Amino acid sequence: MKKNSLFIFNHFLFRTLLIDKKLFAQEGRKRGFDKTPHVKKVVDWVKRDEMLRVLYADYVHISDAEIKDAFLRGLTSIHVRHIFVRTKEKAEQVKQALNSGVPFAEIAAQTFHDSTLRANGGDLGYLTFSDMDKDFAPVLLLP
Repeated sequence: MKKNSLFIFNHFLFRTLLIDKKLFAQEGRKRGFDKTPHVKKVVDWVKRDEMLRVLYADYVHISDAEIKDAFLRGLTSIHVRHIFVRTKEKAEQVKQALNSGVPFAEIAAQTFHDSTLRANGGDLGYLTFSDMDKDFAPVLLLP
């Protein structure tokens, strides 16, 4: 069969299937199937799905680099320790102590009121980016 003949044949099959689908849908509506809870739910889902597809296609533009970054973040876990302070002045004191060589765990033990965090030096263990607060994760990427 030639390439052109194959195209015509495939086009014919597609039109036939489309016509069959439309006829079956008409018959289903005649029998009231479109009023059943299940069909209503499926139709609603398809409408929402199509609206999202159009929204993403028209308004959301994600670069390959952003996709790669999100994928790698999903695979990454980071060992996290933290020290929580309530004032900027205390944060500056902690920063100066760290810069002068005081061990992190020692500063955490002096800073935390929580006995568990005091005992483990502020260690939160290994976390993935999805485990973290959205405002906390970007700070971990700072040099």
